[in-house]
Amino acid sequence: MNIAIIVNSFPSLSEKFLLNQFVGLLNENINIDIYASVKSDEIHIHNLYYEYEFYKYTYQVNIPRSKGQRIKKTPKIFIKNIKYSLKNTLKAFSFTKYQRAAKNLKTLYFLDAFRGKKYDIIHCHFGQNGLIGAYLKDCGFTKRLIVTFHGSDITVFPKKEGKNVYKYMFTKVDAVTAGTNFTAKQIVSYGCPKDKIHIIPAGILINKSHTIDYHNKDKNLILSVGRLEEVKGFNYAIYAIEKIINEFPNIKYYIVGNGSKKELLEHLIKEKHLDKNVFLLGEKKDVEIEELYKSASIFIAPSIRASNGSEEGQGLVIQEAELYGIPVIATNTGGIPDGVIDTVTGFLVPEKNFDAIAEKLRILLTNTEQREMMGKNGYNFVSEKYDINLLTKKLIGIYKCLL
Repeated sequence: MNIAIIVNSFPSLSEKFLLNQFVGLLNENINIDIYASVKSDEIHIHNLYYEYEFYKYTYQVNIPRSKGQRIKKTPKIFIKNIKYSLKNTLKAFSFTKYQRAAKNLKTLYFLDAFRGKKYDIIHCHFGQNGLIGAYLKDCGFTKRLIVTFHGSDITVFPKKEGKNVYKYMFTKVDAVTAGTNFTAKQIVSYGCPKDKIHIIPAGILINKSHTIDYHNKDKNLILSVGRLEEVKGFNYAIYAIEKIINEFPNIKYYIVGNGSKKELLEHLIKEKHLDKNVFLLGEKKDVEIEELYKSASIFIAPSIRASNGSEEGQGLVIQEAELYGIPVIATNTGGIPDGVIDTVTGFLVPEKNFDAIAEKLRILLTNTEQREMMGKNGYNFVSEKYDINLLTKKLIGIYKCLL
């Protein structure tokens, strides 16, 4: 079974869920080629990338980020591919079918990258790449197409590009996967037939010998992991810390990640005089984040529905925290509720309600027994539902059915 996988940039620190799935496929001896639209410019790379030698399976299509540079390189690619296939080259400019993928010339660049190749299945991660996949299927590079939606590709992208942006792609796709029921409902609302959709959450590599050492945990350490963007709602967690800091002056709140809201959060921390308690740690690799999970006693996922309509598709960091025996305080938005059992593995609170976050922090900070019980429940929950080995078998089952 030969699978071509299309992603945006690879590897990416904020998309470890992709690494996890690809590791699962390799462990099941599935032949994969990963095609990345743009080359990642990140300095830090998760250790898994090197451990599994993903550079051997990755093709950098190297589409220029600059539209001007993209257009500049187009004539040469166009002429080369006309000689290969006039029909497929002209088809790359079918804007009504392939929408933004054709307008951004991605279809033409991928025609060049796939020239002379054939795959059993093309699996596109993110809806926008499904547009490319539909084109490649039309060109004959595969007979089967799968698209996985992750979040903003269905909550934001159709609002920007038009409600029919995926209309043609949904007629060409053979299967669609979504991580949560929330995402699946969004996909249906934009025209995808229900019978094509499968729920397969983003999974975690679980070491069966993994144990939780509560003696190693710092009862005062609170953790969040995620991009510093509006949808993550970290400012509301900081407001919650401010409300309880006089009661718990020794707490430390670490936020791991980077993004456009970094300066805003830094200003808020200073404004609230929390610079001795709240720390922005920047981006961290998987092994560094693992050490933080081992030490933290509480995890906060204060995500919100952003002004552009973006909502959390799943929030895999929540499951990562649960795997390390950390009770989670998370908001009842997007796909988050699928991954938190309220009052069992953590607490679900309304979005933007920092009073509710503060209340749950008080409960967990003052009740060691409840923290540990919720942590153990979280570990069991994730082990049963989010083990990448089990989820990979489910995905391969879909592959086999299609073939």
